Amino acid sequence: MKRMQLFCLPYAGGSSSMYYEFASNLPEWIEMIPIEYSELGQKNMNSSFQHMVRELAVQVQELWDEKPFAIMGYSMGSLVAYELYYEILQKYHRKPIHMFFAAHVPPSQHTAKNLTRTDVEKRVKANLSSMGVNLPITEQQTLLEWIVPKYLKDLDLYSKYSYEQGRQGIDANITVLYSDEENQQRQIFDWSPLCSKFCMYHRMGPSHFFINQEAKRMAWEVSQSISNELRQPILSK
Repeated sequence: MKRMQLFCLPYAGGSSSMYYEFASNLPEWIEMIPIEYSELGQKNMNSSFQHMVRELAVQVQELWDEKPFAIMGYSMGSLVAYELYYEILQKYHRKPIHMFFAAHVPPSQHTAKNLTRTDVEKRVKANLSSMGVNLPITEQQTLLEWIVPKYLKDLDLYSKYSYEQGRQGIDANITVLYSDEENQQRQIFDWSPLCSKFCMYHRMGPSHFFINQEAKRMAWEVSQSISNELRQPILSK
């Protein structure tokens, strides 16, 4: 059976742990490789989004092997994945067999709001709530003190992202997983012009943090898309 690698990028302030349930539902022939970028490009706060992407390309290159590979990003990770495709293609002349973009509008529609610490705390609390986490006030505050600075650093880079027009479309099939929050004006479908091949869309629910409720379904959709690329049946773990 043909095996492959799936590189996964987290949302702002996230880590590889966000993919734990998702990974546990993937078939054994998909090797899920989480990529951490919370420390990349943050030693110097004047660093750019593209500098972070260049560092990530090196990290991916050190982890991949001769097997086919795909890339998946969630929220901010979708922008990173989009730029990573072009960086890897230009620097290493390799292409993923499939690209997955989750919980983010197309890069051409990207706008970054200036979020305060209070805004970030509200977002983190909303994510914890969607995960069913209900901590005592003291424990919640300790967790926020650990997560929020990391989130703010990631958002600093996120705010520096600039979409480059005029590129050739992604030369791979792509799958877009989205919620109602990213599609309030049907802008999610503007991913299609950024792809020179086939673009598939799957609504995953109303909430931006749908990975917390729909990890199993996400794993199925991802497995199905990759299985079609490799032309092999899906077998459960």
